[in-house]
Amino acid sequence: MSKDDPPVALFYRGEAPVVGSSPKDPTHSGVMGIKLAERLKAAEVDVVLVHPGQSHPKYASSTDYLIDRLSSGQP
Repeated sequence: MSKDDPPVALFYRGEAPVVGSSPKDPTHSGVMGIKLAERLKAAEVDVVLVHPGQSHPKYASSTDYLIDRLSSGQP
């Protein structure tokens, strides 16, 4: 990962993720999203993470994110 990578948006539903827990489907859980977002931020990649327990002030859904990004001309 590098800051030249495109922005990433991660949206999760279901139960609020708890880092350190053993989710039923770890690959698709909010825990994986939290850990991935940490790495992306460290690499200075633009990342949006939304899950039960963490909302975003601008994006309530992936649809909101895509409409905003596509209409603003941002990558």
